[in-house]
Amino acid sequence: MNVNLVEEFGKKTLFRERQMRMNNNPNNPETSEVILEIGIEGGSCIIKRSRTADGNWKFVFMTDESAMADFLDKDDPIELVHTYPAVDSFEEALHLMDIYPWQEFYVVYVLKEYEELFTSEKKKRATSKGN
Repeated sequence: MNVNLVEEFGKKTLFRERQMRMNNNPNNPETSEVILEIGIEGGSCIIKRSRTADGNWKFVFMTDESAMADFLDKDDPIELVHTYPAVDSFEEALHLMDIYPWQEFYVVYVLKEYEELFTSEKKKRATSKGN
């Protein structure tokens, strides 16, 4: 079997498992959808979207640093998964993510319909930082 296919299958499987684990409603994987996942040391930054009752999209920025759990004392009250308040646009969610230098980290996944917008926003930030 082609090594690239094996690696790609592994990434998709890992991504789907993470999506299910972090879904707002674990009994319904269609409740929300991962738009972007950025791999950072010790975890990831994720932007998800979900449809509201009126048909609009809401976007949620989440951080998952559960990989750090092995390095912490079991009694540490540190929150390893954090969900920020929902916003009305992907751009607003990216703005929330700006607390991290995410442009420098590994892009794990971008939903196809957001690739162009993501690339544009990433370039804007790189330009403003002089990169």
